[in-house]
Amino acid sequence: MPNPNNPMIVQGDKTVLLEVNSERYAEARDILARFAELEKSPEYIHTYRITPLSLWNAASWSRTCWLRINISDPSRAV
Repeated sequence: MPNPNNPMIVQGDKTVLLEVNSERYAEARDILARFAELEKSPEYIHTYRITPLSLWNAASWSRTCWLRINISDPSRAV
């Protein structure tokens, strides 16, 4: 079930939409910046793309990227 407090929408084409006005925006942006590339940044919704290169760069920088998905409680997913 979708949680309106989560600022991200992950799409099938490997893009991630991030709502700027969310109270969780900064946290989500900091996590996304580790493994996704910012493509567009209009006023309200920023678009990131997950690419093989962005994942490679994240791994090569020795950063651990975590996508927290809690199956028992989807409202806690970032």
